[in-house]
Amino acid sequence: MALKIRAPGPIAVPPLRDETASRDLPADRLTTYLRQKLNEVNIRAPEPIPGGAQQIDFAEVLHSPAADTTNVGASLAINVGKLLAAGNISYAYQVDGALFNSEDGKCGVTVQVMVLPKWASQPFTSTDETWELAIDKAAYEVCAFILPLTKLVDKPPWQAWRRLAVPGRLFKDVQQAQQFKADRRFDEALGSYYKALELDPRNPYLRLEVGLLQEQLGLYLDALVTYEDVINLAPSNRDLKVYHPIARMPVYLRRRDVFIRRGWWRVPLLMARYRQAILLGMGERLSAEWSPSYEVSGLRAEQCETLRRRIKETYEGHFRGFQQYLHDQGGELGKDKTTPSHHVDPIPDVLLPNGPLAGRPERLLQQEFFQFLGQVKAQQLCRAYFFPRIIPERKVPRAALRLLLVCNPVRRCYTRSLRLEHSHALKYLAAYRVIKRPAIANAIWQELRRFEFAHGRAGMQWPVEARDVSKRVLFGRHGMRLSRLFPHWQDFYDEACIYAVCMTPDKGEPPEQDAALADRAVKSLEKSLRLQDSGFASTICSWVREYDPDLVVLQRRQEFADWANRHFPETRPNPFPPDNVQKIELLHYEQLLIERSASKAAAVWDYRSTHTSNGSLPPKKFEEWLEDEKEAWDLAAKLVENRRHWRTRYEFINVMRDFGRESSSNEVPNEFTVRYPSFSDDPLICISVDGNRYSSTKIANGLKMRERRINDLANILKNRRDWCADGLPSSECPKDISKFCTQLARRWETLAKAFREQMDDGEFKPIVPVGAVGRRPDAF
Repeated sequence: MALKIRAPGPIAVPPLRDETASRDLPADRLTTYLRQKLNEVNIRAPEPIPGGAQQIDFAEVLHSPAADTTNVGASLAINVGKLLAAGNISYAYQVDGALFNSEDGKCGVTVQVMVLPKWASQPFTSTDETWELAIDKAAYEVCAFILPLTKLVDKPPWQAWRRLAVPGRLFKDVQQAQQFKADRRFDEALGSYYKALELDPRNPYLRLEVGLLQEQLGLYLDALVTYEDVINLAPSNRDLKVYHPIARMPVYLRRRDVFIRRGWWRVPLLMARYRQAILLGMGERLSAEWSPSYEVSGLRAEQCETLRRRIKETYEGHFRGFQQYLHDQGGELGKDKTTPSHHVDPIPDVLLPNGPLAGRPERLLQQEFFQFLGQVKAQQLCRAYFFPRIIPERKVPRAALRLLLVCNPVRRCYTRSLRLEHSHALKYLAAYRVIKRPAIANAIWQELRRFEFAHGRAGMQWPVEARDVSKRVLFGRHGMRLSRLFPHWQDFYDEACIYAVCMTPDKGEPPEQDAALADRAVKSLEKSLRLQDSGFASTICSWVREYDPDLVVLQRRQEFADWANRHFPETRPNPFPPDNVQKIELLHYEQLLIERSASKAAAVWDYRSTHTSNGSLPPKKFEEWLEDEKEAWDLAAKLVENRRHWRTRYEFINVMRDFGRESSSNEVPNEFTVRYPSFSDDPLICISVDGNRYSSTKIANGLKMRERRINDLANILKNRRDWCADGLPSSECPKDISKFCTQLARRWETLAKAFREQMDDGEFKPIVPVGAVGRRPDAF
């Protein structure tokens, strides 16, 4: 029985008891719904690639027979059968429940978990507007109670809650966040993760999930700050390195009568440092968000200002090292050896300004600074996990850490060649030519020298030759015996990323060496996929095909398209993805958010108009409707003004989900879901295909049209204050109120049509112009 409790074993759910006054509830259907919710619960562990997650089922749910109290013989037979089967019990948990009506008229569910053979939990009571919502809360309370008793508490993100009571609300928020993320409802997933962090603020796995999700949304500055928070919140090195003096095994520290294994912090700390080094290496993405080409205003501008200040404070100690790096690399002095050509002072206000960058040289220097920081973090990470230190759970293989020392210099070499306007080489791959503490860092420095001299030329020249890259990559991956004997899928995936980064990003006729690099990258992806199970491969499919910045150049090649269509078949094979995938998806998502919210509001007012004409309406109720209408338009204006602010979008989704809930019925769907669309689902992409490639001109024109439409709507919504005041019915006659409700419905419907596109002369255009939204109510 102890093994079944720890496993956890199956959960038995007898039929729910109907204790309502009417006694006419569909108890069998609601019991089935409870079993279904318990079956849907699972635990997902984060992976070092955004979008990837390993899923673990919580428990199996059994059906328990109920005794027929009206039939004494049947009841006696069941009890005798239970006694005979007592020696072979197949489950350790049993959930008993009852349905009732609360005093305020809501639907209520009370459940109690029986832990066989002899003890039980306290009853959990949950109430809500519907039976399904109340059962959802009860199911999360049951799982939150069972979790600390099982071995699943040792899985992320629950290690800190071992033998502690997990709050039901925390378990609910984490489960909903993971489900929202799987359904591509990213704004709601971020909102649920932040709700969970309010109850568990020091949980590193939750913060790590937030950072990975921010990378998927293109919020690179936010992700960088999130990873830094994970690193700063980690216990000290003294806490992380507690070993038994003889057995060399982790020691369990006794804190407040609870045994806590402090070593579980090592996994999220390693993953956060690994993602931080990779993100800093993508200097062009960070620079594009630090000083974007478009104007950022509203709440997002204030948020970016706070992020810039925090990043400056974090990395201010590296400015002097970057100056030394530029001096050591050389090659930037003019003919008189005193005045630098393309001179830009690498001071903090120039590298990380508060406003826009002065020009292209400043932007390239900023990119090189971020890439320099990425190399510094990669070297520190390799030194921290230098052999023979064991990497926890092998979440990030040692070869992947060593390959960072090859990938970051490639990006830095390309940026440097662009900044100096001619082919220029890195004299050495390391961030610093001289290490200040040779006694501590001698081992890692010897490794760097082997990278630079023993397996290739000392520096790196752009364009990078395929043979030179292969030597460095093979040395980095096969330098460890464990990597040769037990290869990890990420070893080969990082190989493919390095080959792809070495390809020429410029559009036009690619060099001859790009074909060899593309062929080797595809072969590495093939090897990586063979080491993954089918379920995990499906979770990272979109990241590999569309979002990974390292594979942007490779995704334009026919070799990659053939490989992707062969291993990830779809109903219609996708052509090569465009360069600005995230911008296309974000604009499409903003358009869908406006269009679907307007469609729901129009349906609510149509329902009100139909049912108001049949009878009288209390004046107070009509005033509440007008207040809700004003609030909805205020939120729509706030959404348009701050559409790049994810929290504003999240609040808008929650309000529109509840809009008209009290005054409508099941005829108007209350569930308001807008999934973050993939670029291949955008109708703009369908008309922009030119052979196997997308026409950049058509896509650019379509994006400008969408941007202009949203800006025009923002100007129109400035005069929204008079919309509900004009055209009010002169009397409380139901027909006049019904007519006014119809006018409000037509305005929302006009807004929906203004953001609903249709084909017109080979282009997608809105059904009506957006200016029609601002007409007077009596004009609809």
